[in-house]
Formats: sequence, C-alpha cells, structure tokens
Amino acid sequence: MSAQLFNKGDLVKIADKLPQSMCHFSAGCNAFIEYSYWEKYSRKDEKFNEDHMYRVIFENLSNTSAWYPEETMTLIKKGTEHTLLDVQIAYRDFVGERPPTPPANYWGDAKKEAMDFYKLFENAFRKTISELANQKPTKPN
Repeated sequence: MSAQLFNKGDLVKIADKLPQSMCHFSAGCNAFIEYSYWEKYSRKDEKFNEDHMYRVIFENLSNTSAWYPEETMTLIKKGTEHTLLDVQIAYRDFVGERPPTPPANYWGDAKKEAMDFYKLFENAFRKTISELANQKPTKPN
C-alpha cells in the first residue's frame, strides 16, 4: 500500500463535482478526516480496489460519511489526532452521543494548534446555526 495523502484530523475540501457513482454523497463542502479504510480495517478490500478512501466528519457537524476517495479531496489544513478528538467531541455533543474522553496528556504541546482548529470549527458551527435560525419556514406540499 502506498502512503496515504491525508491523516486523521486534516481539514479537507470535498470536490464540487463528484463522479456519477457518488451522486448521493455531499459535494463542495469542508470536512475533517476521521480515518481511512486502511486505518479502520488494516486490510485491502477488493470492493474498493484501493485503500485510499476516508470517513469524514463534515465541518458544520451535520453528519459523517464514508468512503470518499483521495482524488475527490484537497487539503485545506493539516490536523492532528488532537484536532480529530476536538471534532469528535463537538460532533457527538451536537448529535447527543457521549463524547470520547481526552487522554491525560491531551493539552500537551498541541494546545495552541487544537485551540486554533477549535476556533475555526466553532465559527463554522455558529455560521451554520445562524443560517438555520434565519431560514424562513417552508410550507409542506
């Protein structure tokens, strides 16, 4: 297996146009890499032909999705395992699941980087909530 292009916690831009076989996937949005197929299953799966596919958490916390191929994403900003943990905590809190517990050394050297990502994430979350609050109600058909 060749090296993966993205790592856990990386912030990526998903392409505006995806292949026809992915027409049901979200496109043109930002997401955080949660893990790759290889990291999750540690094996090659003939179904995918390649192991450079990723599960993502969307930046606005709306959802998670898998499996996005590498070629459908562009790196915005490198992240870390700490970044990923921040995103997972925020996502699970948003959807009402119990968040993971940070390790004892969580705030070690990565505190500033984690806080920078948290601010970026928090701003995107506030923007999403603000947009939802300003939407006009629609009548059912």
